Amino acid sequence: TPHRPRRSMPRMSLRNRLCDAIAAVDPDAGPSDDQTAAILAAADAMIAAAPPLNLTTEASKEALAGLWKTAFTTHGIERGYATLQRMSWGHAKDTPVRSSTVHQFLDPWRGKYLNIVNFQISDTPYRGLHYARADVALKPEQPDTFFVTFRHFAFKPASDTPVSAFHELVAGADGALDWSTPPDAPTFPSPCAYLDASTRFMRGSDGHFYVLEKVSA
Repeated sequence: TPHRPRRSMPRMSLRNRLCDAIAAVDPDAGPSDDQTAAILAAADAMIAAAPPLNLTTEASKEALAGLWKTAFTTHGIERGYATLQRMSWGHAKDTPVRSSTVHQFLDPWRGKYLNIVNFQISDTPYRGLHYARADVALKPEQPDTFFVTFRHFAFKPASDTPVSAFHELVAGADGALDWSTPPDAPTFPSPCAYLDASTRFMRGSDGHFYVLEKVSA
């Protein structure tokens, strides 16, 4: 019997494999090492099957633009427990929190980026949001990467959280809940490992891996 070459897995099957691996994670406990390995293996298979990226094309900008939700990440701050001080680059108090949903809004035409983290302050019923606004640039010489320069950060209490209690637990030594970065703030490269109309894989400047699902254009 002549040997038949093995067919590669259809792209939809690869996507289903990734979705199943993410769905198996307990959102309260977070992914185990084996679950993390399964998610990363499924993502690597999708990357290997996809064509090279060029984020500067109109089609890629169209796919990149919109509101995204983080479905999985290896970053500790966005996958569970963290502190407000770590989340704010040292500006807020060292108050422990548990982050839940994380969204990103990207507008590659205007060069704007907004990251929103929903969190609950540990051992309290108080909830809040952390906003990080940034400028985004695309460069033809690095077509698979967008460059992020953070410009403004802010903490805001949820509608059911008392403002005074939130301020006491969150505000740092200067008493502020928001602040801007200096004009010469550093720029961070964010390589995009995979992109289609509904899914994006991103590698942060610190090496962490993100799987994001598009919520709306």
